[in-house]
Amino acid sequence: MQKVLVTGATGAIGKVLVKRLVELGYSVRVFVREKSDLSGIHNSAEIFRGNLFSEKDLTLACRGVDTVFHLAAKLHINNPTPLDDKEIFKVNLDATKLLVRASWKNSISRFVYFSTINVYGASEERIIFDESSITSPLTSYAKSKLGAEKYVLSFVNRNTGESAGVVLRYSSVFGANMKGNYRLLTMLAKAGIRILPGDGLNRRTLIHADDAVNAAISAALHPETPGRFFNITDGTFHSLESIYSSMLESFGRCPSVIRIPLAPLKLFFSIFDEALSLFISRRPLVPAIEKFTEDMAVDGNLFSKVTGFAALHNIKNGWHE
Repeated sequence: MQKVLVTGATGAIGKVLVKRLVELGYSVRVFVREKSDLSGIHNSAEIFRGNLFSEKDLTLACRGVDTVFHLAAKLHINNPTPLDDKEIFKVNLDATKLLVRASWKNSISRFVYFSTINVYGASEERIIFDESSITSPLTSYAKSKLGAEKYVLSFVNRNTGESAGVVLRYSSVFGANMKGNYRLLTMLAKAGIRILPGDGLNRRTLIHADDAVNAAISAALHPETPGRFFNITDGTFHSLESIYSSMLESFGRCPSVIRIPLAPLKLFFSIFDEALSLFISRRPLVPAIEKFTEDMAVDGNLFSKVTGFAALHNIKNGWHE
């Protein structure tokens, strides 16, 4: 039985990955912090408690492991403060460096890294990004992820000298228990709120959580993935309006939406941001609106061509368990 290590196992995607790996017969070890809430983690998983910034802990966690799935990350922070930025780089870049070193010491045969399509930066003139596109990350999160990618892609198996790292640049992950901006949209849809910011025509690229973990397992198994990076999507470009309409319909609400012009909406939320700044150090609302309304189209065909991967879920059936 192959043994795997999963970091970030307490997160929404990590829990789905651990469950799927156990179902497939893998021996699963999860790396968690000392005080992590383990609710939702499959009871067959071996628990390893440690410090993500301790190379000693990481080296011990990798002992006897064949494959590492590295999901642990700092994310979902709109308009981060300088202290947030420091923590983002510490978790996403520095800890990844340590885990890559620990994996090399233990002759790990495959290191699967969960990255993001945000490394490409802003989409202009309705372009479509693919793996040949130049990266131009704008946020601390995206910059830290791109920096970590370089260490993963340089990782080789200590015994064979062959490439062992694979980077998966995930589009926005959706599903019943996801966090981030789409969680807010699902809450609004459940409440029957049909208001949509902007014209709703901006393109978004998605992947369901179940498909996301199946892609990761495919990347871990396929002989042609090491030393490469891939975009992971459901193979479709979705307009924001089609996404929100599907949410409304999924929760039994009227699927037609009411579009609100973006400029006055941003002005309205900027006033709230200013009020919030009296109590918290960041202004989250306007950046969230900007994130919803950005145009981001990413081609995921390369991964499908190499591995045969095909998404099973779509925006019509993916918002419920």
